[in-house]
Amino acid sequence: CWNPSTGLLNNIVPLPLELFGFGGLTLLFGVAHLPIAFLMIEDKLTRLDPALREAARMAGASALSVALRIELPLLRPTLLASFGIAFALNASSFAIPAWIGAPERVFPLTYKVYQAMQVGGVDGIPQASAYSLVLFGITLPLLGMSAWASRHERRYAVVTGKASRIAAVPAGGRDFVFSQLIIGIF
Repeated sequence: CWNPSTGLLNNIVPLPLELFGFGGLTLLFGVAHLPIAFLMIEDKLTRLDPALREAARMAGASALSVALRIELPLLRPTLLASFGIAFALNASSFAIPAWIGAPERVFPLTYKVYQAMQVGGVDGIPQASAYSLVLFGITLPLLGMSAWASRHERRYAVVTGKASRIAAVPAGGRDFVFSQLIIGIF
């Protein structure tokens, strides 16, 4: 398992969880694929009409109400698409499970395909094919959901007659926390 006495930063910043195993897989999948989902959602957020937010705030809606009743329904297709893509990337990943999951005997389907081919050789091809079909069957509906959400995104579009300016949304004191979180992840 992971040896906490090795490495330069391990003595300064100890990890709160075991690196090898399911917790480490989850952490590394998040670090590896969260930026893709973030970029998709961030692009959609910058394209939202700020007049909708301003009108709701001027009508007396709280920031939480604006987020839940206006922004979340408009972001729903993008959230579905980013979830589907991140799940497909996680399901098809091989390197992270091989290095991080295998020492603790956490074997995702991609690693099972590899094991069937390595251990069984030519006789392992049918088993590897079966694992691949299961992986395909799990991933295909989510990718289909992502494609459907992208195709039907205009159902969630707001049609306005006047072009509006792009306004920055004040983050309050949260901008420092978010920037430190992003810097800390990378």
